[in-house]
Amino acid sequence: MTDKDIRATVLAILEQLAPEADMSLLRPDVRLRDQLDLDSMDFLNFLIAVDAEMNVDIPEADYPRLRTLDDIVAYIEAKLLQAGGDSSVRMACRNRTFGTDRRLGKVLPSSRAAAVVGLMLLAPEERAGAGTAEP
Repeated sequence: MTDKDIRATVLAILEQLAPEADMSLLRPDVRLRDQLDLDSMDFLNFLIAVDAEMNVDIPEADYPRLRTLDDIVAYIEAKLLQAGGDSSVRMACRNRTFGTDRRLGKVLPSSRAAAVVGLMLLAPEERAGAGTAEP
């Protein structure tokens, strides 16, 4: 997954949370909360959606580091590299598990929590895209 792919996915998630905002005007080096007037709950929902959509674990302790679009893209890129292997395999696993929201092209508030819980319920080999676990 390229920097461009990550950035496009993050912007698509932001667009769902702030449909009135023009994403083309976002400055990548300025705090997202300031640019989009997101409150703390909106920003938390955004990070949960990024976690679920990108299939990347974002621990709460890392939230303060994720201020700008550039911060978030670099963080996800590092996490994908750290996880090792082909990120497209992990995304395929994610799409298989949460395909309904993907097809709708929407990140719905009720699906965010389900997506995170669903990821936690997957066996480690499923999360890595290596296969499926026995039920």
